[in-house]
Amino acid sequence: MSDDDIRGRALALAWAGAPEERLDAVLALAASLAGMPRAHLYLAAGDERRLHLERTHGISAAPPRGDAEGGAGVALPLPPLELRVADDEDARIVPTPEGSFYSLPLRGAGGLVGTIRVGPIASGKLPRGAEKDLRAAAPELAVVVAAAHEADALGRRADDAEKRVAVGRRLQGSSLETGRFVTLLLRLAVRSSGADGGFVAIADGGRLTLRASDGLEEYTAAALATDLVEIVTETQSAFLRDADAAERLGVRSILAVPLIAGVRVEALLALVDLGGGRLDPASLVLLETLAEHIRLMLGNEQLFDEFVDRYLDTLRGLAESLDARSPATIGHHARVAAIADAVALELGLPSETRDALRTAALVHDVGLAGVAATPDAYIADIEHPTIGAGMLEALPLAPGVVEAVEGHHEWFDGWGFPRGSRGDQLHPLARVLALAEFAVEAAGGDAVQPPWPPARLANEIRERRGSQFDPEVADAAVRLLDGGRMPDHTSGGSAWST
Repeated sequence: MSDDDIRGRALALAWAGAPEERLDAVLALAASLAGMPRAHLYLAAGDERRLHLERTHGISAAPPRGDAEGGAGVALPLPPLELRVADDEDARIVPTPEGSFYSLPLRGAGGLVGTIRVGPIASGKLPRGAEKDLRAAAPELAVVVAAAHEADALGRRADDAEKRVAVGRRLQGSSLETGRFVTLLLRLAVRSSGADGGFVAIADGGRLTLRASDGLEEYTAAALATDLVEIVTETQSAFLRDADAAERLGVRSILAVPLIAGVRVEALLALVDLGGGRLDPASLVLLETLAEHIRLMLGNEQLFDEFVDRYLDTLRGLAESLDARSPATIGHHARVAAIADAVALELGLPSETRDALRTAALVHDVGLAGVAATPDAYIADIEHPTIGAGMLEALPLAPGVVEAVEGHHEWFDGWGFPRGSRGDQLHPLARVLALAEFAVEAAGGDAVQPPWPPARLANEIRERRGSQFDPEVADAAVRLLDGGRMPDHTSGGSAWST
């Protein structure tokens, strides 16, 4: 087979179906060209000097049957899970636990994509012409592997995003449905009464704010709701505070029913006559009936909000109980939150973003509660950020909270876990939380190692700038440490003295 035929055969794999099917086809072709039974694909990660095992070809899922006592079989040795490669890595025969394998680097326009290993080679060298064929196919195989890997990663991220949006919509639906239902009832009240328009306002921080309006200019409805209507809780009635101002807005009369629980004003439902409608005593009966329905809907919405608050309190309590497992981890979440907030402030993030970051920091390791003492505990431990994010993703939280929890062990260069996300794939809050977690967990000290002083922590962060940490986040943390303004990672709260 000519080199052109081999290249064409390799490039044709780019259309071999789903991304994982393309990678399987790449390994099958490599094994065929080499005349070897097994092939392994390693993909580059981080700084491209480390490769991790992506998939294998030619290894059975179960060990072969044998005649040993008890039916025991002989299992094949497994390929190494990780490789380290040199800058000038070239095709060569390498020793492995499985025997000698031929290692073929795959290089693309952006650098090293990965490596394919084929073997085992019993004679110490490949069959005649096999090395030439593999080298001829390498550039096209690199293109196919890079494209398939990127497509697979994009597909996983899209699936994760779709699932998160779907779950969020389902469980946040009570709030959205409340808004639609209130608007529907208001429209029904306006149409049934013959009024020109109406509005619903809800109590927020001691004053009314407009929630829905129908048939009115928004500024008119907002002015009536927030400034011109006064509610008397003792008589459970409402009246115009400034009739002249209402008249200037074109309001001839208004019929309003306040929703009051005890001495607390919850909402106000009002119908408005602008001169073209009519308001009569029968409208008041209708309004009171509809107001009771709105009260029930708003009550359900408040119960949902209270549930969210109580659920977060439960998760924070669970995180604190995890911290209490050893003297070295007591106060861990609070210390991480303090450092994350200080770095966020140094970066100039707004207060609402800092609030979201603090929420994430106070529960970031709660997924460890799902790690059981089983043979698979190591895998579960690696997945604890995902578990924690899953415990939060259905709640109507501020943007970035779930993403920060899920990404607090990821590295900026992609060499973290559980997803190996990198750079812009990581939410900005996840990058801050990752540094805060490192400062407390790696440098906080334990029974074996004393806490690191600020200078050592700053030097370590400088060393990891651009690899483990976002450069801007690392620079902000170093400024705080050098200036003595970083909260103490050994106890949280106040900054170190200088």
